Amino acid sequence: MFSVLSLALAAATPARLHVVDATSCAQPPAFRSAFELRMPGVIFDPAAPWVVRVEAKDGAHLLRVAGPDGRLQLERSLPASCDSLDDLVAAAVERHFARLSFAPGPKVKLPVLEQQQRPRAAPLPQEARLPPQPAPETPAVPEPPPAVAEAEAVPVPEAVPVPETVPVPEAVPVPIAEPEREPEREPPPLISTLAPPPDPFRVRISLGFGGGTDGSVALPRLGIDLSGGTKRFEVGLLAGTSLQQRTAVYVEGRERGELRTRVDDILAQGSLCLGDRLRGCVGPALGVLLLSGEAKGGIHQQDDATRASLAAGGTLSGTFTIASGLFVGLRAVGVASVTPPTLSVEGADQHRAVPFLVSGAVGLGWMF
Repeated sequence: MFSVLSLALAAATPARLHVVDATSCAQPPAFRSAFELRMPGVIFDPAAPWVVRVEAKDGAHLLRVAGPDGRLQLERSLPASCDSLDDLVAAAVERHFARLSFAPGPKVKLPVLEQQQRPRAAPLPQEARLPPQPAPETPAVPEPPPAVAEAEAVPVPEAVPVPETVPVPEAVPVPIAEPEREPEREPPPLISTLAPPPDPFRVRISLGFGGGTDGSVALPRLGIDLSGGTKRFEVGLLAGTSLQQRTAVYVEGRERGELRTRVDDILAQGSLCLGDRLRGCVGPALGVLLLSGEAKGGIHQQDDATRASLAAGGTLSGTFTIASGLFVGLRAVGVASVTPPTLSVEGADQHRAVPFLVSGAVGLGWMF
């Protein structure tokens, strides 16, 4: 254990230091020049027993001095500025050694043998002596920077003489205070902080082609689908028309002409939906069925006529989004007329009625 007594015994030799520069200054501090100015005769040696380490830490600089036994003897926090950092370090170390009665270089006495071998000059006679000269003026010492003055302003207790016969207590190591760590806080759950995204209102329009039947003939059909709503609910308008159908008209067993008819529908629908990219909807439909026709050929009366009837039923649809805003869709519609629209030809047995309509179509649409 390194003690104060061993430090007192080392007072007759110059200080031997190993300076470790671990700062982050752009211009490295001149630690050697500062130590040689404040502690003349100091010896710099990587194997020296005293280790002086200066490092950058937490926005400032930390000075640590370790003794020959490896224990920490001095720890001090210095300003973050690199200006005058070398002088601050040298002043703090010099004050520490002075507190431990560590003699710097100029106070080292010459060995006794060297003093005995030095020749002594004979005293000059009184006549040859020079007249007394006035004492030279003490040169003004420039004031140190504020940071140095603060470092030097620390009161230093005087060294207490230690008798050789009195046991000296061992130096107490200075504990290094570790910074307190705040307990880690768990982040709040994402489910409680993230609100569900809003459900925007979207409009869809598509054109489809398919077929259907009214119980008597097959009807190739074209349709348009216009709807709007959110992800879970939509309302819309369905409109479709069939290609013209031709039916031969017989009078008294002979073919006298033909009856040309077309079935149209205009329906309003409201649906509940599930899914996003692949979406399915189902709901009721209500509207009008239209039966239009005209008689052609060798028939006594040739004219055009349109019959309309209320119709109610349901619709089923599915869509798949293939790109941004572009989708393909399938729709099936089934409605029954309240009063079936009917067309007949006077003098003939043929007539055309539409009691219900079932149709299906596939289409391509745009969503915005």
